Amino acid sequence: MLKKMMVVSTLLVVTLHTVSAQAITIDTAISTAAREISENVPEGAIIAVLNMSSDYARLSNYVIDELIAHLVSTGLFQVVSRRAVELEVVRRELYFQYTGYVSDESQRSLGRFLGADTIISGSITTDSANSYRLMVNAIDLESLVYILSYRASFRNDKQVTDGAPSTWVAFGLNFFPGFGVGSFVQGDTTGGGIALIGDALGWGLLITGLVIRANNYDDWGPGDRHNLGTGLAVVGSIGLVGTKIFQLIRPFAYTNRVQIAFSPAINNSGNLAVTAALRFKLD
Repeated sequence: MLKKMMVVSTLLVVTLHTVSAQAITIDTAISTAAREISENVPEGAIIAVLNMSSDYARLSNYVIDELIAHLVSTGLFQVVSRRAVELEVVRRELYFQYTGYVSDESQRSLGRFLGADTIISGSITTDSANSYRLMVNAIDLESLVYILSYRASFRNDKQVTDGAPSTWVAFGLNFFPGFGVGSFVQGDTTGGGIALIGDALGWGLLITGLVIRANNYDDWGPGDRHNLGTGLAVVGSIGLVGTKIFQLIRPFAYTNRVQIAFSPAINNSGNLAVTAALRFKLD
């Protein structure tokens, strides 16, 4: 029974990976960019993520925040916080915006002020009606050469969400059969992967524990490994309950996040506008 569960889980991983690989999500694009940076920028470098120009301020800010989080999680670099950038802009009376166009010279100057070795900047442009194009550049401030220039097209998740199965469908599929199927269908590969691993481990531990318990009885009662089987079964059950709760919440959290990220800033005239997350101009 356990072998059958592992075979089914493996086939499910391969199938869902093949489907999801056909359409890159924004989170996949960001995590891949972070991995490329970690593989090309020298370990221990001081990195400042400065600018991500686009017509969608919230989307730009989302990419910047997620990219910073990924770089910090590697533990390979010293990453300058956004708060430090803001304070430096105010102190030096600079005109700077995170989400609009900023000249290369302005970025390099701010990077030097912050004591950075490498600055990260980029842009998000419309690739097609259903996708955007992310460009991320890493520049070494000492030599002024590009260390990395990463490009990737990712789906317009808001449009995909509007045309894809609803959040409630994802909720239902995550409830049964589980294994993150609903999240994968929704396009949430991160949530689907977490749920898939959680369910696979939970069922594996539960079934293994029950098998050990069943095989450790004799005429004299429970055998020496009976308690081990009980413990594994309990841990597996707890893991399954926790994973199921995650799967039922995740579709709504994912839908809310992509709708916020892909909502354009609107000015008073109703036109799309690049709203600067940070814009100081001190006289």
